[in-house]
Amino acid sequence: MPAFIPWTLAAGATSAALYAMLLTGPLGLSTPLGVGALIVPYFAQIPLFAIGLWLGVGGAALAAALAVAVLLALGGIVFALVFLVVNAAPAVFMTHQALLNRADGHGGVEWYPAGRLLTWIIAMASIGFAALTLYFIDEPGGLKAIIADGIRVSVRFEGAPDAITAASEGIANIFPGIVALSWIVMVAANAAIAQALLTHLGVNRRLAPDIASLQLPQGLPVLAAICGLGAFMPGLAGFLGVNLAIILAGAFAFVGLAVVHTVARRWPNRRLWLIAVYIFVLVFGWPVLALALLGLADPWLNLRRRLGGGSSST
Repeated sequence: MPAFIPWTLAAGATSAALYAMLLTGPLGLSTPLGVGALIVPYFAQIPLFAIGLWLGVGGAALAAALAVAVLLALGGIVFALVFLVVNAAPAVFMTHQALLNRADGHGGVEWYPAGRLLTWIIAMASIGFAALTLYFIDEPGGLKAIIADGIRVSVRFEGAPDAITAASEGIANIFPGIVALSWIVMVAANAAIAQALLTHLGVNRRLAPDIASLQLPQGLPVLAAICGLGAFMPGLAGFLGVNLAIILAGAFAFVGLAVVHTVARRWPNRRLWLIAVYIFVLVFGWPVLALALLGLADPWLNLRRRLGGGSSST
C-alpha cells in the first residue's frame, strides 16, 4: 500500500466524523455536545484541504470520496449529497486551484493568486444561489416564499398576522445572501487553517498567501454596483440583486481585512491584535459591513499603497 493512502483515508474519515455531528439531532445548546453539533461540522473541510494541500488534489478527491461514502451509510443519500455539494466538491476544486503555479522567470514559483481563489469562492456561492432561485422559480412566490414559510414554521413570532408575514418575508429576502456569505467565510477559514497547520508542520506545498496584497478583478466593483441598484427593483430582480450584493460584499470585506493587515504591520504584537480583530468580527458580525466599506474605498483612496502595504488595485 502506498504510504500516502493511510493519511488520505484518515483525512476522509475525520472529515466525515466532523460532519456527522449533525446527525446527533437537537440536543440543546445547554450541553457541550449540543453546542459541538452546531460548531464542529463547520470545520469538516479542514482535513480535505490539509490532505490536498499536502499530497495533491488526488489525495483531496480520494478523501472526499471516502467521506461521502461514510456519510451515505450513516445519514442517507440526501445527507451525503449535501456534504458533497457544500463541502467536498468545493474543497477539492479549490485545492486544485490553490496548487496551480508557474515559473516566475527568476528561478522561483508563482502560485495562483489569493484574489483569484477568493473570486472562485464568491463565484461558486453566487452560482449556487442563482441555481436555487431558478430551480424554485415555478413555485408560488419562488425561493423567497419557501424560505419565508420555513421561517414562520420554525420560529415563533409574536404579533399580528400581517406583522408576522412582513417579518418573515423581510428575513427571507436577505436570508440566502447571509447563508452564502457564511459559506464563503467557512471555505476561506477552513483552507487558511489547513494551510497554517501544514506550514507549522513544514509539509506545505505552497507558501501562505499574503492577505495584505490581496487583489480582486477590476470589474467586481462595477458588478457590485449593478447588484446594489438591482436590490431596489421589485420582485425577482430585487431578490437577486440584494442577495448577490450581500455575497459580493463578502469579497470586499476580505479586501478590508487586507487593509487591516497592512496597518497591523506597524503595530507591536500585531498577531495578537489581528486575532482580536478576527474574534471581534466573528462574534459580532456587523463589523463585516465596515470591512466591506473599507474594501470598497481602498482602490479609490489607495489606502494600502499610502500605508506602505501591497497594491490596492482591484
